[in-house]
Amino acid sequence: MHYTHLAKEERYYIFCSLKSGKSMRTIARELNRSTATVSREYARNKGLRGYRYQQAERKSQERQAHKGKTQISP
Repeated sequence: MHYTHLAKEERYYIFCSLKSGKSMRTIARELNRSTATVSREYARNKGLRGYRYQQAERKSQERQAHKGKTQISP
């Protein structure tokens, strides 16, 4: 299965759709993504003030920067 990361525009669409009261299933269908992808995106990136696309994008970039880097303690 081919995997592609969510784009900033998709995160913005998720943000706007959630604000307008759409369900995760509807959002996923409109983005042509799995419902699990949208649900996981929301759960992984929500903060104290809910899901914010800019925060989600920043967190995603931080995770990508640290991907594959292992820390070995002395």
